[in-house]
Formats: sequence, structure tokens, C-alpha cells
Amino acid sequence: MQTQTLRQWLRDHSPEERESLAAACKTSVPYLYQLAGGHRSPSLRLSLLIEQQTGGSVTASSFVEADAA
Repeated sequence: MQTQTLRQWLRDHSPEERESLAAACKTSVPYLYQLAGGHRSPSLRLSLLIEQQTGGSVTASSFVEADAA
């Protein structure tokens, strides 16, 4: 399976799929865009939910900055 960033996932999916992801993660589509743009950082719980709900396409580790590791 190829992984992608949240930004890529949002770009590649329909508005309905974005809404579905947001609802499953108990957040909003605008907040997902804030995460995708790097303006916010998700909690561990939210990053794991995003990974689960995207079927692993967007990994929780994709939210961790490379120099922080």
C-alpha cells in the first residue's frame, strides 16, 4: 500500500469522503485542512484515528516532523 500525506488524501477524495473522514474522527473538514497545512498538530488519538479511517493511506507517523524524530 502506498502512503500519502493528509493533504494528498484530501485532494484525491470527494467532499462526501472528506465529510465521512471528519465525522468518523469526530472533527471537521476545516480542521483536517488545518492539519494538512501544518497549521495544527493532531493529538496521538486523532492521528491514529486518521490512519485507521484512511485504511493506512495516511499514517500516524506522517504527522511527526522528520527533525523531531
